Amino acid sequence: MPVLVDLRLALPPQSVGVRRGTPIRVRSAGIDNGERVPALMVAWHHTRTGDRWAHLRDVELRNANGRGRLLTEMWAPEAAVQLR
Repeated sequence: MPVLVDLRLALPPQSVGVRRGTPIRVRSAGIDNGERVPALMVAWHHTRTGDRWAHLRDVELRNANGRGRLLTEMWAPEAAVQLR
């Protein structure tokens, strides 16, 4: 099923803002986790606490400067997934 994945929720930042001292190559070539990207949802699964997670395929992650791309699969929480 075609979906959109909010990477802000699927890959949340571990710190607030850009860290001082983070090399510019990391800031420009790191995965852009601030966008929504298309994917294919192939399954849902519950955790033992009842949370629903989606198994996603063909998720295209891009880096911040738009030059690098990685086609991958991943699990994402239900809140990060929206039907297209």
